[in-house]
Amino acid sequence: MEWRRMIYHGSDLGDYYLISDHGDILGIKTHHIRKQLLSDNGYKMCSVSLGCRERKVCVRVHRAVAETFIPNPENKPEVNHLDGNKLNNCVDNLEWVTGSENMIHASENGLLNTQKCEDNCFSKLTKEKVEWARSVYVPRDKQYGLRCLARLLGVDHSTLRSAIICKTWV
Repeated sequence: MEWRRMIYHGSDLGDYYLISDHGDILGIKTHHIRKQLLSDNGYKMCSVSLGCRERKVCVRVHRAVAETFIPNPENKPEVNHLDGNKLNNCVDNLEWVTGSENMIHASENGLLNTQKCEDNCFSKLTKEKVEWARSVYVPRDKQYGLRCLARLLGVDHSTLRSAIICKTWV
């Protein structure tokens, strides 16, 4: 395992912390490995202090490993996990990428969370509501037209239209 002075967002934090090529962060004063927590989106994070309690930074471990160990001559803005595992912050599992390269990698490896219908936590419709709307829908009708049904169901008319024509809610 190799240890180096930690670099994060272009700042050398090596007076306070070392980082390993496996993603461990070592406090120089305490000689302890820092505890890491998971962020809401599944990445390892570590809160570090920069000399005093008032100067704290929440470090994304994968980014700190990449900035410290991987050259970025093309100045690419994002760090990609080659194996798709956000918890694997070993230097040989990381690479610098553009946003579009990151999305292509995620798409090709089935890493995008594209939940549909009721599985999508933002969905305002249910299977029953969509089936009901499809059964009673009459184009341009005052009582059973798209806009009236959408008002009854509490959704935008374009959302309901997509569900009725099976663009969504297949």
